[in-house]
Amino acid sequence: MMNSGFEKYPERLENYTKFKASGKKVKVDYMPVKADIENVSRCNFRCAHCLFPSYGRYSRAEDLSLDDFKSFIDDQYGLVEIKIQGIGEPFLQKEFPDMVKYASERYIWVRTTTNGSVLHLNENYKRIIDANVGELQVSFDGATKETFEKIRTGADFNRIVDNCKKLNGYCRETGIDMTRMWSVLQQQNIHEAAGLVEIAAEMGFKRLTMSLELRDWFNTSSVAVDNKGQRLFNMGGEWIENVTEKASDCGVELTFWFAADRFSDENICFWPFERFLLTSDRYIVPCCIIADPSIMNLGRYEDFNKLWFGEVFEEFRKTHLKGDIPMICKACYGKN
Repeated sequence: MMNSGFEKYPERLENYTKFKASGKKVKVDYMPVKADIENVSRCNFRCAHCLFPSYGRYSRAEDLSLDDFKSFIDDQYGLVEIKIQGIGEPFLQKEFPDMVKYASERYIWVRTTTNGSVLHLNENYKRIIDANVGELQVSFDGATKETFEKIRTGADFNRIVDNCKKLNGYCRETGIDMTRMWSVLQQQNIHEAAGLVEIAAEMGFKRLTMSLELRDWFNTSSVAVDNKGQRLFNMGGEWIENVTEKASDCGVELTFWFAADRFSDENICFWPFERFLLTSDRYIVPCCIIADPSIMNLGRYEDFNKLWFGEVFEEFRKTHLKGDIPMICKACYGKN
């Protein structure tokens, strides 16, 4: 897809060539090559480990319109990859599959995440695959109805299991393999880790990622944690071996994810140098971990070129390059 995009859009190739040759510098001469886009900041769940319930309302801000999305894609000529999802459930916007299609038709690889609750409505499970999404992650945090619905407040376990089976069934029917189950391990579900592997296989997922991290922007842990970000226990080799063996038996590719200690003075964060997050109300946020513009933002999208090529981003990049990591970024460097 990337090469086809370069052939179709020579300006994109020129931009990407500049990006690859640049390295991490304060001043850049290229547009971003990746971006996260929050199409909605509203959700139908109140998950225990999510920021959204703290808003105390159905939505943080207005949706990003389809027209604004198209304008963004056209403006950001350097993009080769995007993630469409922020703090919210992207399928609550009926035009969401159309956004995916618009980007993919322009040879931009698209990833997204869903809670799976409305995949059955309007045959969303077909529409998203037909839109040529690159990867669809389905968040699934409990192997039993009791655990799942306790963590994912407002969810219907049976409905979502059925939706996931529909989704993966359609993937088999069309010969497209692009789904992944994503589970956040925490105090309430750690005992069901093996069960999560089993139900992933039952629902037709070939890939499962277990996230071993929760955070509140200033606190994180590279082990499974409770809903307040506290350490549960160190998951040693035997635990990993048991769960990995279960995955092998079930034919599921299992991976683990955490961002703690991901970066260091020698391996600095890539976000300020290649990408950013656009919120549904058109703010520029440094990354998907921060996500909420009320926590931190770098300005409005209307001023994007001024920000990206100007003092705002230059100062932000400089802090990372000098090792003077902003407080809000320290968790990813393991400095808290």
